[in-house]
Amino acid sequence: MRQNPDKCHQTISNPILVECTYGDLGSDRTLILIGGSHSLQWLPALEDIALKRGLRIVTMTKSSCIFFDATDPEHFIAAAKAYGLDDPESCLKWNRAARHRVMEVDPAAVLTIGTRGHGPDETVPGIFRSLWRDLAAADISVLALRDNPWFATDVVECVAEAADNPSTCDQPRAELLKPIDPGAGLDGPLLSFVDLSDLYCDSARCWVVRDGVLLYRDRHHLTASFVRRHASRLETEIAALIDQS
Repeated sequence: MRQNPDKCHQTISNPILVECTYGDLGSDRTLILIGGSHSLQWLPALEDIALKRGLRIVTMTKSSCIFFDATDPEHFIAAAKAYGLDDPESCLKWNRAARHRVMEVDPAAVLTIGTRGHGPDETVPGIFRSLWRDLAAADISVLALRDNPWFATDVVECVAEAADNPSTCDQPRAELLKPIDPGAGLDGPLLSFVDLSDLYCDSARCWVVRDGVLLYRDRHHLTASFVRRHASRLETEIAALIDQS
């Protein structure tokens, strides 16, 4: 994830919705990138895609927060605590504002992270799916990405210590991802669930370095170099969703 000099990514405790615009600013086709830092880490690829595809990218992102259904506050707070969010109340207020703003913008699509949990606990929470149904009812398409693996220790530190053989920092896939894609079968006319796990892992292991490129900048955030390298893969998924809408 690149640095954010324009301060568009909201802090953990501040519930105020902040949005910024990238790509083709005059385009009438808008894609909203929304959620937490794992959504934001895809912005470098989206900036490249936007200029090729004539897309206006609007970001609505907040640290330690995810975009999910905030219609039931008690359910939201319970889910936020279960998923380890640092300030559930702030995230709740931000989500209410974000949902309202998404409906106002009426984008061609929103892009967000679609899974939570690691290894055998990886799942697509119901509180995600209910929000996606509401967006579909408003004729807004959703591109939900399966989240990337979360490593147990800092990848950069491990690679620095194992510079001669960084593959020793790889981890077994079964420890980081569920054997079967938890989003399998969820696709619909206005929902595309995208599993990019083959970019991070083979059938046995999840990598820290691939083809000379470092995948992570800490335990679980992807590097801008890696994300940009795979922009064409994301572009294909975005085009398939937006072009049919």
